[in-house]
Amino acid sequence: MPTIQEYGAPDRAEGPNNMFTKRQVGEGGSWGQDLANFGAKLGDQMDKQYQRNVQEEVSNAQVDVSTMRAEFQMRLDKQIRSGDVDTGQLQSEYKDYTDKLGEKYQTDEVRRMFARESAQTGAMLTRNAIGAQAVLKGKQAEDNWRTSMSAATAPATGE
Repeated sequence: MPTIQEYGAPDRAEGPNNMFTKRQVGEGGSWGQDLANFGAKLGDQMDKQYQRNVQEEVSNAQVDVSTMRAEFQMRLDKQIRSGDVDTGQLQSEYKDYTDKLGEKYQTDEVRRMFARESAQTGAMLTRNAIGAQAVLKGKQAEDNWRTSMSAATAPATGE
């Protein structure tokens, strides 16, 4: 007479994709631990990549700030040499320049650093421009005084 063979519990985990045995999934197997380790390593690598991106952006921003300082100091020097310092125009050009440049930074840390550095540079530029205006106005006043004194002390040509 035929006998019916008895079978125990299935060796596969229940679910639509029975790829792993119950032992691997939850009964002391290392698969769960391996997955956790993989996740931790992936997170570490993502953190390292983020830090590399931040460092690269910091370096680029520092170069941009240095270039910006030199560019606007040259613009101010050119205005001083011409004898016509326009602080308002310089500030407007500087704001447009920094607004456009600041858009390229992706990380919050670098955006904050760039905002701080550009504000300091803007303040320095404004202070230097106002100082230059004062010097130029002083020279102009001195020249006007000398001219008026020359006219006052010049011998009168009479009739």
